[in-house]
Amino acid sequence: MDDREQREIARKEREAEIADLVRAALDDVVAVWPAGAPKLKEYFPSVSAYETIPNIAIWYFFWLDADIEIAKATRVTAWADRETRRQLRGHGLAEDVVAAASVIFVTDEDARRAQTAYHFFNGCGNWYSEPRPEKS
Repeated sequence: MDDREQREIARKEREAEIADLVRAALDDVVAVWPAGAPKLKEYFPSVSAYETIPNIAIWYFFWLDADIEIAKATRVTAWADRETRRQLRGHGLAEDVVAAASVIFVTDEDARRAQTAYHFFNGCGNWYSEPRPEKS
């Protein structure tokens, strides 16, 4: 096995370890989701560890466009962003990794309007993220 193959194996192992931590953190966030807040259809992370600081994107899918508007207006999105970062730290991710993570809110309605997954992930108009906190 050459160096490139060894690096790729190490990257995949690191990615899997980070993804496990992120998924556990997300499960903990959803377990304390505020009563009365719009319900989520699903949530999931995307993790890549090609760089020193891994790229983490966290996706919270609401059912309806109206749900995301309610969540923004009632600051549920701000709460979810803060709680997600708190849980990521609590599960052992370093502060620079937590600070660089993206927390993204979208809707199932928006996904269904997209012609393809490519169009959804590369041209979606209803994504929302809170501003990254100075110190999350």
